[in-house]
Amino acid sequence: MKLVERLADLNESGERGVLFTVVEGDGVGSKLLVLESGERIGEGPEEAAAQFDEILRRGRNRVLTLDDGTKVFCEWYGPPPRLFVYGAVDTAEALCRGAKLLGWKTIVADARGKFATAERIPSADELVVAWPDDAMAQVAPDHQTAIVVLTHDDKFDEPALQGALETEAFYIGALGSRRNQE
Repeated sequence: MKLVERLADLNESGERGVLFTVVEGDGVGSKLLVLESGERIGEGPEEAAAQFDEILRRGRNRVLTLDDGTKVFCEWYGPPPRLFVYGAVDTAEALCRGAKLLGWKTIVADARGKFATAERIPSADELVVAWPDDAMAQVAPDHQTAIVVLTHDDKFDEPALQGALETEAFYIGALGSRRNQE
């Protein structure tokens, strides 16, 4: 498969990858695509490819200057970040609406089916009716996921926060009354 075709496939598959392109120095124009799965297409400097994990986790493009002065443009590819809200309360809709403006995918979960509805949370891309442990397992938060817990009820908040802390989420937050936070 050609590199350009594989890049086009990334959009459909939701995979993440980094395209390393030499822009100055030896090998100008050479390209190496490295995917999260370990797949590699093309040829490029291994010194740049060694930075793959850091670039992937940051989710941003950057230019690397290698030890020999070669400059490599590192272009990040992948799905948009996700916002996972546990607690289908009014604040969840506001958070989802804001996240959608940024191009993020939004997921709202709640064990209470009467709250987790498209009518109450129309901005959510996905609604999950499940207890916190099951919702975390279904959503599988990764390093491109922000988690916010909003139920204001200890029986949901505590397991949701405990589950969130076991993930690689780049942000974990909880909103609630002072009494509930204490």
